[in-house]
Amino acid sequence: MPSMTGRQLADAVTGLILGLKIHYTTGHTRNGVVQNEMTYKEIPLLQKPLSPAQLDEKVRELLDL
Repeated sequence: MPSMTGRQLADAVTGLILGLKIHYTTGHTRNGVVQNEMTYKEIPLLQKPLSPAQLDEKVRELLDL
C-alpha cells in the first residue's frame, strides 16, 4: 500500500464500519511492527508464515469476541 500504512488503513476503516474487528498479519517480527509506528499495548498480530488452521483459529476468536 504505497499511500498509507496498515495501521492508517485500520484506523480509517474502523471509523467507517462500526464494530469492525482488526487483526494484523505480517512477515515482520513483533519488534519490527512496533518500530513501524504500532506502539500501542496490545497488537493483535499473526506472523507469517502461518497455516490455514492458524488463520481459521484466529478468525474464529475474533468473531467470538
